[in-house]
Order: sequence, then structure tokens, then C-alpha cells
Amino acid sequence: MNRREYVVLYDVTNSNPNGNPDAGNQPRMHDDGRGYITDVCIKRKIRNAAEVDGQNIFVSSGENIAEKLKQPNLAESYWDVRMFGAVVTEKGSKQNRSIRGAAQMGFATSINPIDVEQVCITSSVGRKEDQTQTMGNKWIVRHAVYRQEIYINPHLAKQHGVSNVDISNFERYIINMMELDKSASRPQVNVRGFYRIEHESQIGYAPSWWTTGSVQVDSMVQPSSGWHDYKVTVSGDYMQIGDNKMLQPGITVTRLV
Repeated sequence: MNRREYVVLYDVTNSNPNGNPDAGNQPRMHDDGRGYITDVCIKRKIRNAAEVDGQNIFVSSGENIAEKLKQPNLAESYWDVRMFGAVVTEKGSKQNRSIRGAAQMGFATSINPIDVEQVCITSSVGRKEDQTQTMGNKWIVRHAVYRQEIYINPHLAKQHGVSNVDISNFERYIINMMELDKSASRPQVNVRGFYRIEHESQIGYAPSWWTTGSVQVDSMVQPSSGWHDYKVTVSGDYMQIGDNKMLQPGITVTRLV
């Protein structure tokens, strides 16, 4: 398996992609006003999609993992351990054992500062004896595009037995994960751009900041109202090969979404 990087673009409209429990569940935001979605949040969505697809998942939502820790080889037994790794405590030991997965990712961060709105909502059912309705609020991002980079380490993939099928499924789960995550608070969070950057060797031919930077996202209008207000281009010196772009000999960019 060779080195790969991915660029994922999330289109958010009138939704809260990742609430901050320390701030009244407001959409997460950096000091500069740009929004972000944590890697933990996105991994949870990928795991959910994998579980629906029949994969054995080590970190299932709301489940006690004590029995699962008895497995002799966690990476062999669980798809998400192979891909994301895990931190486990051995029986009789006070130290944690860290398993580093083949896929590493950081936060998804919005291209521009986000416009957050607090919406008042009402319920027709009272919560107390003397109430006939209940009022509350929820937070939404009016519109934003978030960008995330993901990296596949071929050495760790080989170490954990990650197969080409595992990687193919990983890509498929990213494409479809938001379709399984629709809710009243996240009705319009979609994967609108997904780019695979593949090297023809394990060590690669260029640093990741350069390869992922070749996928450029520019906002045409601010504040934006939809995906149409953004332009995505693959820049740099490249050769067109069918639907793919070769950045330089040995590096190919493929648009998956």
C-alpha cells in the first residue's frame, strides 16, 4: 500500500455540525471566528457508517468495551482499530497502551469566519404540571464550508493489516457518512468535495502540505449562502489523465466527490 492524503470539504447550511457542550452547545469556533469540527466527531460518524455496513467496531457509541479488550489482536478483530488506533489499559497495569492507526486526521476548519444564529424553538407539550408548552433554543451555522485533511500512513497500514478493501471502505464511508447522520440539528451537513492524493511509493514524492495545498478553495461571495459561492480548483503543475490529475510524476489527484 502506498502513501495517500485526502482533502474533504463539508458544506454546512442552517445546521450545527459539532456543538460545544462547554458553550451551551454552540457551534465550535476558534478565536478568529472560524468554525471547526473535531476529529473525534468525524471519526464517530465514520464508525457509525462502518457499523451499519457490518464492520466489527471497537468503539461503539454507549457500549462498555471490557469484553472486547479480551481479544488477543484488536487490530485484526476491529476495523476502527486498524484505521484509527485505540488507547487501552492492560489488565493489572496502570499504564495505557496506545495503538496508532493507519488513518490520521485533524480538525475540519471553515474557510471563512462562520455566521452563527440562535433560533428560538417551542414545544407544544409542557414539561411541568402548569405548562402547556415549552420554549428553548438551538444554534445553527447559516452557511459555511469546512476543510479537512486526512493522511494514510502505509507503514502503520502494513503493521495493522489494513487491506485495500479497508481503504476502499474508508473512502465509501466518508462519502456517505453524513447521509446517516441527518437530524433536526444537522439537516444539511454534506460532503461536497473529496479528493484522493496518491503517491506511487510508500515514502511519497512530496510533502503533504504541498500535495493537499494543491486543492484550493476560494470564496467568491461573503457572507456565502450556498456551495455555489465557492470555487474549488486543483492548482500547480499537473498533467490531465482522464478524470485524474497528476501533480508530478508519481503523484495523482482523483476527485471522489
